[in-house]
Amino acid sequence: MVRSSRGSCYLECGNTKVLAAVYGPRENLRSDGSAAVMEGRLSCQFSIAPFSSAVTDAEKDDRDLQKLCNDYEKAVEECMLSVVDVASFAKSTVDVSVLVLEHDGGILAHSLTAVSCALTNAGIHMHDLVIGVNAAIITQKEDDFKVIIDPRFVEECISYDCSENKDSPIKNVKVLSTVTVGFLPNVSQIACLSHSGQCPNHSLLSTAVKSCIDTCPLVYAAVQTFLKRALLNETANDV
Repeated sequence: MVRSSRGSCYLECGNTKVLAAVYGPRENLRSDGSAAVMEGRLSCQFSIAPFSSAVTDAEKDDRDLQKLCNDYEKAVEECMLSVVDVASFAKSTVDVSVLVLEHDGGILAHSLTAVSCALTNAGIHMHDLVIGVNAAIITQKEDDFKVIIDPRFVEECISYDCSENKDSPIKNVKVLSTVTVGFLPNVSQIACLSHSGQCPNHSLLSTAVKSCIDTCPLVYAAVQTFLKRALLNETANDV
């Protein structure tokens, strides 16, 4: 996908489009240019294209895009460090680049999956894959809560009252909180958990997390298909 990279993945889920690429490993150097004796490192750069979302100018003013990218950068980096075998590239750094081409919800979850695929495609040793799934907790009337998986951008905006927006595709819905889970399917463990907003009760939050975990096998199956095709393409090119 990205020819200059060691491995890459282009992921589409609905209208959300994410491109992840892996470079390196490259040798760790001190500021004077000499080789540094350090353990392996993983560095992530996360960026969102300015044309990726159809938000209004007013909404753009309310969002610190750079802070959002920094937060996602840290989340992706910490999550991948829990599964990447950094000892396999001691004294070196693997660089990961994530570019959100189109944002229609779930960019952190989809980025986790895309980066996991790109690292695998690059031949970086990992203890497990990371499958990202997100959910939104919504309400249409008092004490009537629902959990929706893989919400669209307008469905995951915190405290976004769609009844006030005549052009909104969903009516009379208020989003209370969103949840993103990075799940390790082979060991059945959570590697990343991100929650935004205010959840009415703990049991509802647990339901949202469980719904994300229950959806992971469907995403995992698609990831396995992608990796098998990528391997077959590489084998065919080597022949």
